[in-house]
Amino acid sequence: MAAMRHSSLELTMNVYTNPALLDVAGAVEALPAFGSPSGYATDQAL
Repeated sequence: MAAMRHSSLELTMNVYTNPALLDVAGAVEALPAFGSPSGYATDQAL
């Protein structure tokens, strides 16, 4: 916001953020699994 000299965060978000281009599912899939010492998902219930 400051680098672009925008007067508000809303202006910056409206210009530079397009939710259709964000891969939320891909980002979540890339996270390590919780509860697994190795960080990999297991078939066991936690």
